[in-house]
Amino acid sequence: MLRSVVLRLLISVVFTWVLLPNKASYGQNQNVADSLKQVLLRNPELNDSIKYELLYHIVDNEGKPDVKLEYSLSLLDITKKLGHQRKIALALDYLHLVYRKLGDLDEANHYYYGALKIFEDIGRKDDLAASYAQEASLLMVEGQYLESATEYLKSLHAYISIPDTLMANVIRVNLGETYRLYEKYDSASLHLKQALNDNYQENKIVEGYGAGNLGMVYNALGQLDSAKLFLETSIEILKPLGDVYSVAVYEFELGKVLIAKNNYKEGQKKMLRAYEAAINEGLKEQIRDFSKYLSEYYATREDFRMALGYQKQYELYKDSLINIDNVRQVEQLRGQHEVQQRDAEITFLNELNKSQKNTLLAIGSGSVILLVLLGLLYRNNQQKKKANATLAKREKEKGLLLQELNHRTRNNLNMISNLLNLQSNELGDQPAAEAVRQGRYRVDSLALIHKKLYQEDYSSIHMEQYLKELLEHLNDSFDPDVNIDVSITVGQMKVDQAIPVALIVNELVTNALKYGKASDGDSLVKVSFQEVSNGYQLNITDNGPGMEEPQPDQLSSFGLKLIYALTDQLYGTVIFTNTNGSDWTITFDK
Repeated sequence: MLRSVVLRLLISVVFTWVLLPNKASYGQNQNVADSLKQVLLRNPELNDSIKYELLYHIVDNEGKPDVKLEYSLSLLDITKKLGHQRKIALALDYLHLVYRKLGDLDEANHYYYGALKIFEDIGRKDDLAASYAQEASLLMVEGQYLESATEYLKSLHAYISIPDTLMANVIRVNLGETYRLYEKYDSASLHLKQALNDNYQENKIVEGYGAGNLGMVYNALGQLDSAKLFLETSIEILKPLGDVYSVAVYEFELGKVLIAKNNYKEGQKKMLRAYEAAINEGLKEQIRDFSKYLSEYYATREDFRMALGYQKQYELYKDSLINIDNVRQVEQLRGQHEVQQRDAEITFLNELNKSQKNTLLAIGSGSVILLVLLGLLYRNNQQKKKANATLAKREKEKGLLLQELNHRTRNNLNMISNLLNLQSNELGDQPAAEAVRQGRYRVDSLALIHKKLYQEDYSSIHMEQYLKELLEHLNDSFDPDVNIDVSITVGQMKVDQAIPVALIVNELVTNALKYGKASDGDSLVKVSFQEVSNGYQLNITDNGPGMEEPQPDQLSSFGLKLIYALTDQLYGTVIFTNTNGSDWTITFDK
C-alpha cells in the first residue's frame, strides 16, 4: 500500500504537483475530523490502540493548522505509550509536515531528522527512502533545486540498496526533472537516460515521464530532432493513461520544437490544442505560462491582435496566482499566530500557577522567599511582554500581506476597468455602450477603495479623502464645468460600510452630472456626508429638472435598484424629494 502511494507521489512531482504520501497525506475532510473528535471526547475510556487510530485519522483530515498541530502532538504521545517505533516515526513525520506548513522550518527539520533516525535504527529503508523523496519534492516545489537533488540522491541510494528497481527509476525521473529545472542539463540527461535504460519492467509511467522530460532537456540544448522524437513518444504513452495535464505540457513543448524547426502551422496547432486542454482542466499555472509564450510568438509573427489577447490572459492568470499565494501566506501567518498565542497562554498560565504555589510557601518562609517570588513574578511579566511582542510582530506581518493583497486586487480591478473602456469605445454609440461605461465607473470606485486600503489601513477607509477623490474623478469624467459642493465630516469607516456608500455616491452623482443640469447652465451638485446621532446621513442634491419619485417596489432602472439594494445592505432608509431638483437623503446606523 505504501509503495503504491509513494509511487503516485513521486510521479506527480515530476511536474511540481505534490501529493504527500499516505503516512502524512493531508487528505483533508473537516467533517470527518470533527466527527472523530466528538467520538474521542465522549469516550475517554477507549484503549490506546483505538485512540491511536482515531487521532491518526483526525490529523489526516484536519484543515486548521493550529488544531492539526495539537492533535499531531497527541498522536505522538500515544505512539510513545504504545512503544511502536515505526508509528512514532510516522507521527514525527506528521509534525514535520505540520510545522513546514506553518513556516517554522527549524521545528520541521527537528521532527524530520527524528523520524529519519528511527527509520534508520529499525532498518526501514523503504520508509527512509520515501521520507527523503517527500522532502525532496517539497524542496523542488519551493525552488530549492540543489537541496532537492541532494535529498533525491539519498532516496535513490536507499532504493538501490533494498533493492527496488522500479522505485529507483521513479526517483531517477524526478531527479532528472529537478536537474532540468536547475538547468543542469548534463546531469538531467544522465539520470533520465539511466531510468529509461533500467526500466526492465517496462513501466509505462517511468517510460512516459522519462521520455517527456528527456525531450524537454533536448529542446533546451537545441537538439530538436531528438527532442521531437522523445516528446512524441511520451505523448503516445501518456495519452491512453488519461494524464491530461502531462500531455498538455509535453504537447505544448512539442509545438515549440516544431516552431523552432520552422514548421509554424503544425507547431501552432500543437500549442493551441495544449492551451485548450489547460483551459478545460483549469490548470492556472499552465494557462499563465502558455499564454505568455503564445503572446510572444504571435508578436514575432506580427499578429498583434492575437498577441494582445494572450498577453491580457497572461496578466490575468499571473495576478490571480500571486493573489492565491498571498492568501496562502496570510493563512500561514494566521496559523503561526494562533499556535504562538496558544503556547504563550499556556506558558503564562503554567508560570502563574507556579507563582501562586510559591506565594503560599512565601507566607511562612520569610523575606528571602518573598524576594524569590517577586523575581518569578517579574520573569512572568517579561515572558508575557515577549509573547505579546511576538504576536504584535505577526499581526504587523499579516497587515503587510493584506495590504499587498489589496494592491493586487486594485491592479485586477484597474485591468477590468481598462477592458470595459476598450469595449465601450468599440461599441461607439450603440445602446450597450452606456451600460458598459456605467459598469466601468462602478469598478473604478471599487479600485479606488482598494488603493486607499493599500496606502492606509487594510481594514478601514478615511471617507473624506476617499469621497473627495472619487467626486473629482467623476467630475472630470462627465462635465468639469459642473460645480460640486462637498461637505464631509465622516472620518474612518469600516470597509463593509465604506464600499456600499461609495457605490451609492457613484450612482447618485453620476446621475446628477448626466441628467441634473440646470437650464441656465449654472449647474450645482451638493454632496454632504455627516455623522448624526447613532448613525450617518448622506445627502446628494442637484438643481436640475428633477425626476419622478421612484417607487421601491416598481423600479425599472438598474442604477435605482442598486441604490435601494445597497441601502438595504446598510440597514438604512432612502428619502427622495423633488424640489428645485432631485434631493436624495440616505440614513443608516453605525
